[in-house]
This record gives sequence, C-alpha cells and structure tokens, in this order.
Amino acid sequence: MDENLLWQRFKNDDLKAFEEIYREHTGKLFTYGMTVLRNRAIVKDAIHELFLDLWQHRKNLSADIHLQYYLFKGLRRKILYLIKDKNSQCFNLEESFEKIEQLNHLSIESEWIKEQSEEFLRKQFSNAFKSLPPRQKEVLQLLYMQNLSNDEVARIMEINIESVYTLNWKALRNLRQQFEGLKARMVLSLSILMIFILVF
Repeated sequence: MDENLLWQRFKNDDLKAFEEIYREHTGKLFTYGMTVLRNRAIVKDAIHELFLDLWQHRKNLSADIHLQYYLFKGLRRKILYLIKDKNSQCFNLEESFEKIEQLNHLSIESEWIKEQSEEFLRKQFSNAFKSLPPRQKEVLQLLYMQNLSNDEVARIMEINIESVYTLNWKALRNLRQQFEGLKARMVLSLSILMIFILVF
C-alpha cells in the first residue's frame, strides 16, 4: 500500500493502518536500535514507547512525513532518554555515548571461528563491525542498511553533514584496517558482507 495513504488512514484513527505500520517497521527499528545500544530490553522498550507516542499524538503529526526517517530519529531519542532515566539524573549526550560504549563492550561475547573461509570472513566482519565506536556503527547502519541519504542521517543523529562524511570514512577505514593481511581471494565485497550483519 502507498505509504502516504497508509499514513493518512493512521491519522484518521484507523487502528489497522497503525498495526500495518508497526509490522512493517519494527524489525528494521530493532536492527537499527541494536547498533545504537546492544541491549535488547532497552531497545524493545524504546520501540514500544515510540509507537505508543505515535498513536497518542497522531492528530498532531504532520500529514506529509518521511515515515522511516521519522521513526529512526524518534527511536534514537527514546533510547538515549531511557539510558538517562536508568543511569543518571544528569543527562549529557557525550556521557550517554560513553555509557553505550561500555554496555556494548560488556555485551559482545567471543565466538569460535570455523574453518570454512566464508564463515571465517563473516564472523570477522561481524566482530569488526561490533568493535566500531557506536556512532560509526550507527552511520553505517543508516547509510548502507537503511539506504538513507547523508542529509537524513545528519538530521537523525543531530550532527552536521560533514560529521556524517567523517564518521563514514573513519568506519570504512577501520574495517579495512581490520581486514589487512587476509588473502585477496578470501575478501568479499563490503556491500555483500554488510548483509550478514542481520544474522547477528
């Protein structure tokens, strides 16, 4: 169904349209949320609160929005404020990202690497991706997995577009550095390897 028509139905109190929006976007939101913070419970809570707010304030929302962009931006804010509520009365964006980095580090479990070269590369890439700083992971997720523009990513992350370029460049450089030394025949295209992130 056309997204604009679905949105109009939702704004006109159509519960089925709301359920359709929920089914269509929750999977992508969860995948994105886990790149912001590797804590399933907080990400699920943030998604629940996001959709609760969406329904409660539907009459006040714009009739013309880019739905995926709106949801991603809303989810990111929800996650950061849930971290604030759970961990500190004094909210600072940089402190929140430091907290995310600590939680991510604690939640990454070591994996046995199989002999098969493709499985080895897949796990190597997954580990390399998980080891990136939170904002570098977030930029890659938004640009390459969600196909958002640099401008949309900048607005979601509330940074300038030059920072998006810089974070993207640093993330790709870090991934390349981690793959140095592997034989050329084992190295798959980065665009193909990105798909495997969804497995984890």
